[in-house]
Amino acid sequence: MQREQDEKTSTETAEAIAADKEATRCGSWTNYLLQEAIRRDPTTPLDVGKFTAAIPSSGWPPGVSESDFHFAGSSVSGKEVDDVGETSMGKMLAEMQERRARVRRA
Repeated sequence: MQREQDEKTSTETAEAIAADKEATRCGSWTNYLLQEAIRRDPTTPLDVGKFTAAIPSSGWPPGVSESDFHFAGSSVSGKEVDDVGETSMGKMLAEMQERRARVRRA
């Protein structure tokens, strides 16, 4: 009985994650298409219905991937980094230290 309940919960979780991923993928395409339309001509009225029709049935827009997002219920895999200074946090910290040093010298 517990096994069946666990399998049902696992299936429901997987379905919810899949639905969340698809909604995020479609939203990413909508953002991309909107930005492209504004870039082409910011004065043209937008037809939101065209955005929905233009979303491909699979894949992510240029510059975006599934790995850019975390979906509730899915596992998070750590990304190994050889040099902490190459991470966004490491770069930000280095920039802050450099600014602080410039202020002290001034």
